[in-house]
Amino acid sequence: VSQSGEQILNVDAKLFFTHRGIEKGVEGLSLELAFYQIERICGACSVSHALSYAQGIEKMARIEISKRAEYIRCLVAELERLYNHVGDIGNLCAGLEFAVGISQGSRIKESIMRLNEQITGNRFLRGMITLGGVNFDIPLEISREIGKKIDELDKEFAELIGLLQNNS
Repeated sequence: VSQSGEQILNVDAKLFFTHRGIEKGVEGLSLELAFYQIERICGACSVSHALSYAQGIEKMARIEISKRAEYIRCLVAELERLYNHVGDIGNLCAGLEFAVGISQGSRIKESIMRLNEQITGNRFLRGMITLGGVNFDIPLEISREIGKKIDELDKEFAELIGLLQNNS
């Protein structure tokens, strides 16, 4: 961007071409070591990256995973999506300097992150997805807790959205 004061004279935007050399960085690594790197590409997207990588390898190798592992993968992917979206909605409030919205979004996100840690031992859900399935099962007791927590968070999130919709 070239500009003089507030007037922009020229913009040469190069959108959607963020190359970070990830493919080259994992080239030649063992599948396990590459998986470790892939899972850490983005702190907020460790499940989605790990899942994409695992599914790609599994498809090429014609590996079928159990239904249980598919369900667990889906659950942790949804938890990742939830904590990211709730956090984003709370962060939208920062641009408006709406402190209550920021706080509520952060509080709900933190609650999900603690649930993540309880399930996988990691707030970012690292270590659950592995080539050929998942690293560990989710016991019935914890799955019930997850259901209860999601019900609580659903109510809290609805309150946050109501707060945002009812304040100018």
